[in-house]
Amino acid sequence: MMNQLIQLELYKIFSQKVIYIAAAVFAALYISQFYSSLPSAEQRALDKAAYTTYGGVLTEDKLAWVEAQYEAYEQARLAAGDQRLHLEESFRAEHRVAMDFKSALQGRATKPLDEHPSSESGNRIVVIASTGEQVVVIQQEVWLRILIFIQEVGYFFVAALVILGLAGSYSRETSAGMDQLLYSSRHGRGKGTVAKLLAGAAYCATIPLFFGGLVVSLYGVHYGLHGWDAPLIHYTRLFGQTTFTGTALHYYGLQVLLSAIGCIALGWLTMLLSAWSRNVLVPAMIAGLLFILPVIVLFLSLPESPVTWGVMLLFRYMEFIQANYIEGQIPELFFLLWGSLDRGISAGRADPMIMYQLLLSLMIPAILLYWSIRRKQVR
Repeated sequence: MMNQLIQLELYKIFSQKVIYIAAAVFAALYISQFYSSLPSAEQRALDKAAYTTYGGVLTEDKLAWVEAQYEAYEQARLAAGDQRLHLEESFRAEHRVAMDFKSALQGRATKPLDEHPSSESGNRIVVIASTGEQVVVIQQEVWLRILIFIQEVGYFFVAALVILGLAGSYSRETSAGMDQLLYSSRHGRGKGTVAKLLAGAAYCATIPLFFGGLVVSLYGVHYGLHGWDAPLIHYTRLFGQTTFTGTALHYYGLQVLLSAIGCIALGWLTMLLSAWSRNVLVPAMIAGLLFILPVIVLFLSLPESPVTWGVMLLFRYMEFIQANYIEGQIPELFFLLWGSLDRGISAGRADPMIMYQLLLSLMIPAILLYWSIRRKQVR
């Protein structure tokens, strides 16, 4: 019986044309932006060749090459007389590799702790004193873009679809007069409510998967997905000092999981607001406002007070969906999904309380919704 109820609720959600129109518009916007900034096939090939030739583990020979390449680029820039350099693409590709090495070195101590013969080329590998780790540079463009999508623009697309799809969960039934019929049925206020919550959660979970699949497909077709098995710390442009010790794919999997959970929290809040309103627009507008409320508080530079602190702590749905708090202390349960806790986090820079707030943001709307429907009076 429960399976049938869930299927019915899923049908109600996915039969709404508005979610497909919105998804198509958001996908078209991102695809348009992707192709407008896509380098030529020749430039992508030159970048790949440069990282294959000069990337990898930093050795003394490569360190000397980095310095020489940087000096050559500066001389060429000064000779050009302005900031617009008309250099051959192969030289610029090599310069990007050199700058990645310099960026990696700037994030760590550069005094050699020890030297070890390299088994591949006979060069001597530079080991960083502060971490005891080798400096490694790989082509970072693909997975960096995939990982930051949800944090840059993806969170807006995802949240909008969540709100659009679930704002009418109860409002449409109430405005059509169907609520009384449903509540008077055998399972209308018990299993029916649970089925709605589960169907809403399933819908919310599909949205990050949809956009994630879109982004991965675009970059996979035009760049390839090489680098998925590289440790995240090798992506030095953004994660040079990360405490996450897994690969880029592990990080991405955890990011999608946590983003889906954040979507469910926002979705259940939207469903709760829908149960309290007869108009579909009201829960949609209130849920959207609560989603962006912390940004509004920051934008207006409101003075610190219990009210502003309460807003920043209670309505963190944007952070939940962006999932940029993986650097924090996350319960070990999430890392059991990959079978090894050493792929998780040893220390954190983010607020460890956010995970508990996420759990409360899931539990409170679900409990209030179930309680509200159970108390509905059949006229």
